[in-house]
Amino acid sequence: MVYFLYTAINTIQERKVYEMKKNTFTTIIGALALLAVLLLILCVGNNAKKSTEIETLTAALNEKSGEVETLNEKIAGLDSQIEQMTNDTAEKDSRIEALTSEAAEKDSQIEALTSEAAEKDSQIEALTSEAAEKDGQIEKLTSDTVEKDGRIEALEAEIDSRLTETETLSADMENKLIEIENLKENSASLTEQIDALTAEIENRAAETEQLSADAEEKSEEIEALRAEVEEKQQEIEILNDRITSFEGNNGNAPAVPENYPGKYDATKYFLQAMSEDGIQYSYSEDKNGDDRITSVWTLSNLSATVNVYISDNNRVSFRIWNLIDCAEENILDVMVRCNYINSEYKYVNFFLDNSDNSVTVKQDLLFSDAQEAGAAGYRMFNLMLDIADECDDLLAPFAK
Repeated sequence: MVYFLYTAINTIQERKVYEMKKNTFTTIIGALALLAVLLLILCVGNNAKKSTEIETLTAALNEKSGEVETLNEKIAGLDSQIEQMTNDTAEKDSRIEALTSEAAEKDSQIEALTSEAAEKDSQIEALTSEAAEKDGQIEKLTSDTVEKDGRIEALEAEIDSRLTETETLSADMENKLIEIENLKENSASLTEQIDALTAEIENRAAETEQLSADAEEKSEEIEALRAEVEEKQQEIEILNDRITSFEGNNGNAPAVPENYPGKYDATKYFLQAMSEDGIQYSYSEDKNGDDRITSVWTLSNLSATVNVYISDNNRVSFRIWNLIDCAEENILDVMVRCNYINSEYKYVNFFLDNSDNSVTVKQDLLFSDAQEAGAAGYRMFNLMLDIADECDDLLAPFAK
């Protein structure tokens, strides 16, 4: 378009110059023609008029000469204008050439931008597809979260029920302990009676021996007394067996299962609960001398080794070391998911161990006596596994 504009301007200028030159030459030719006519008139005119006419013609010629000089000056001015216009035209040609080059450069830029826009459109399309895929994942996670919320509510209700049952059992245990104290007092009283009976039996034995020596007719009475004494001894032995059994079993509580390994009664009760449920385990002592029970499990996406540490009859610690090992670039994502799990589940704790970029699951419990380790402790063992299994799909994508 710039080129066409330049061509139109140039054409108009050339036409103006041409018209100016044409008018100038026409004027000159007219003047020369007039001069020739005058000369011809001078040649054919009479002599009388020649002087006057010559003067007139001379004046006219002088006038025409002035006009010619004026025209020459105009022509010179026009030549100067033409030269200036030629220079302007050259300058405009240079500008047009520069504008043409700039237009070509702009075309190249437009072509590059068009290519970049096409590439951006492709990226937008890919991002749109990825966003749709992420929406699907979010919808699935939302559905899973709703389902897990329901399971958590059910577990919380079950735990509340178990806590109520535990409180009831604790109240019963207190009553049993009071009963045991009463029985111990009764046992002490019976022991005194037994001692008195024993002394009396000894006295009776001595008296019987003396009576045997003194008179055989007392033998029947002595035999009857011996039978009575033997019957009393049997009654005393039965009472002693009942007292010993009650004291050893803590009232109605079952006896400590001695056929399981472990330094502590809590360990034996815990292993008894695992064995009755058919759970595979291994037993050892850790470097601190605590009882250690290990059980390996396969979850939905991961594998987990549950370690149970028992340091006395009242404390049990649960650990799942290295549930996952994650790369350095995934630390923030794993921490966010651990925090989410901890906000959703109340009874275990997930945390990122910065020493080796691994996730650990932990819980510590305190019991009032060793027997609770077989009930409440084993329930916590199963609860920890259930929560780890429910949450492993959040952590599995970041495992090495």
